[in-house]
Amino acid sequence: MGRREPLYTVDEIVSSLRHSSVPTILVEGPDDMMVYRWLNQYIKPLKASPINCGGRKNLLSVYERRDEFSSLKTVFLADQDLYVFLGIPNEYSGVIWTTGYSIENDIYAGSTKLEDLFDEIELDEYKRLIEEIIEWFTSEVEKYKQGNATDSKIDIKVLYDKKQCINENETYIDNTGDQICLVVGNNYNLANQNLITELKKDFRLKLRGKIIFKVLSAYLNVSKRDPKYKTKQLYEIGAKPVNKNFYIKQIIEKINLKLGNVVLEN
Repeated sequence: MGRREPLYTVDEIVSSLRHSSVPTILVEGPDDMMVYRWLNQYIKPLKASPINCGGRKNLLSVYERRDEFSSLKTVFLADQDLYVFLGIPNEYSGVIWTTGYSIENDIYAGSTKLEDLFDEIELDEYKRLIEEIIEWFTSEVEKYKQGNATDSKIDIKVLYDKKQCINENETYIDNTGDQICLVVGNNYNLANQNLITELKKDFRLKLRGKIIFKVLSAYLNVSKRDPKYKTKQLYEIGAKPVNKNFYIKQIIEKINLKLGNVVLEN
């Protein structure tokens, strides 16, 4: 994605904000910085300087200390992650949250172009794999809701080489053979059918966006395919023009309202 932004501690970020007079938008990480740069032209007339907080935990920790820089105009932008299933805590009501699980979900759900990159056979295979992933993913969500998960970040790795080492406790998209498939490290129990149905109906917003883009990229980068599309290219294709993507446009409008700007016109 280009050069990484420098990361700061929560104390360093708070100290910087206490001594700043520049309106500031705080985001979780480098992907959010990239998206903010795309939508920045629609933040006006008052602009905001972005800060990469190095993760949602840090961002929320800074938010909890916002009284220490209360005179500064600030905007906090965060992914819902599993709050999309559990609900957003009242104490974080001042944060601008993504509509979906993450900013990647808002990009994907608001785009009319990404699935059009597939031919008919690719699209059928893509949908088949997404359905398999949903059954595994919902079991992980259910574990978290019941307090049995050790990590709140539900993720999948991609295998591009048969020589790659596999951790039996992790889940993979196997992209080394003739057909892309799901490899689940541990056996899992199917989640409540209502949750599975909910995810299948609304996977664009509720299946973790990073996983969706890994699957998109896997299919759109197979060796026999031309042209190929890398993940960052897919983010850009899905997000732009940002004022036409419904969910990204909502974020633009909320940022402008926080800064006291005129709301983006339809």
